[in-house]
Amino acid sequence: MMKEENNPPRLQKIPVWDLPVRLFHWILVLLIVGLWATTEEDVYYDMTLHTYLGYSVLALVLFRILWGFVGSKHARFSDFIYGIPATLAYLKHLPSRQPSAYIGHNPVGGWSVIFLLLALLVQTGTGLFADDDIFTTGAFAKFVSSDTSHFLTEVHEINFNILMLLVGLHIAAILFYRFYKRVNLVKPMIVGTKEVSPEQALTAKKFASAWLALFLLGLTGSGVYLAVFIWAK
Repeated sequence: MMKEENNPPRLQKIPVWDLPVRLFHWILVLLIVGLWATTEEDVYYDMTLHTYLGYSVLALVLFRILWGFVGSKHARFSDFIYGIPATLAYLKHLPSRQPSAYIGHNPVGGWSVIFLLLALLVQTGTGLFADDDIFTTGAFAKFVSSDTSHFLTEVHEINFNILMLLVGLHIAAILFYRFYKRVNLVKPMIVGTKEVSPEQALTAKKFASAWLALFLLGLTGSGVYLAVFIWAK
């Protein structure tokens, strides 16, 4: 009969991704698909809708930045922004098929979140000043010169390709972990929990208040609305 000490410890389910983070993630996915589709004539070209989707993305990204400071443990930037040594060390062991010991974002995943947020800020920020000289003019385009507006329009177009590249790398990373490391990164982002060792479970903390998240989202949404539809008018 096998001794109990030789049995592997039972994994424990702990909270990792809170509801605000999960909703942010999946709503952002839909919005990015919509932003792409509304610029493609063969799909669903609609620059008015494209503009409103951009406002929504801006409000969401601003919310996520605030949540990165006051949200749940694994939503905070302090939990997943690592220095260069830790990032290089993780990359060195990346080819190993052993699953990551990180509960939340690993160092590479953490930096990918930062790059995505920055790209989205650039995309939505330049969109406010863009002018296609045909039908669509950004809400803030009138506050800058024509040359500046055209320059920011070019940045907007180039950055969208960069954003698509980052999204593609994100999807590739998910597939890499799923089929090479045999780690499902999608499921925890849906259900919010993750199975970890008993030692890791000791570090678990409760989620931050969803009411706080709702307040912050209302704050950023109201800020974008006031800036675009009141102040810029």
